[in-house]
Amino acid sequence: MATTDKASTKDRLLDAAAELFYREGVSIGVEALCRTTGVSKRSMYQLFTSKDEALAASLARRLPTYEAQLAPAGQDGATPRESILRVFERLEKSSTEPAYQGCPYIAALVGLKDPEHPASLVASGAKQRIKDYFRAHAEEGGATDPELLARQLMLVFDGASARAGARVEILDGLTVTTGDGAAGGGGHEMTGRPPKRPPRPTVPLWAPPRPPRPTAPLRTPPRPPVRPPPQDATATAPTAGTRSTRRAVSRLVPSVTAAATATTAAPMP
Repeated sequence: MATTDKASTKDRLLDAAAELFYREGVSIGVEALCRTTGVSKRSMYQLFTSKDEALAASLARRLPTYEAQLAPAGQDGATPRESILRVFERLEKSSTEPAYQGCPYIAALVGLKDPEHPASLVASGAKQRIKDYFRAHAEEGGATDPELLARQLMLVFDGASARAGARVEILDGLTVTTGDGAAGGGGHEMTGRPPKRPPRPTVPLWAPPRPPRPTAPLRTPPRPPVRPPPQDATATAPTAGTRSTRRAVSRLVPSVTAAATATTAAPMP
């Protein structure tokens, strides 16, 4: 009987904690948690060693219900495209509820900001399970790159959840088909068979060097003509004294020349 009561107290604590953490955030204290759930602090620490462990356990307990809301069982006969679109249809329906505040696991990851926190590990695992779901159906539908398509779908899913939870977006008509490959996005159309990839253009690994461009010869500017320096007018114009000196020299030269000739012709004694 004691074991049943203990299990009942634990379940009641986890259910109330999951709603409280989702509504108020992960920073809520132990006293507020115990006061809201009606469980004493002593009883809580008998069940969990810390608030972090209680938060992680509450997220793990909520996971089956969360997944069933998004991708309920009994989808036999649905195509891969329809299975993926059904997740967004369920998200659109859930976002219209008054108590909707977005994805509880994204809220935990953002609030904790610690990837090694026990609750962060649970939240990361929950998001990975949804991504694996997208990837499996994308691969089954023949997507070109199932991993990339699953990542793109997760970005759309988490972004739509956050905007709807913040009441800045109404997810009305989110799953309306806008054209071929709309569910895949980015050209990842799912046709039920792997599509043929177009051949990649061949690019040569080595290209010959380009010939050098012809260069025009350098032109040297012509040198300016050399002009003689200007002469002083006073130096070129002969004066009266200069003219007299020239006449005296011209008279003297013949006399000297005759005397030199006579001396050379006279015999030696």
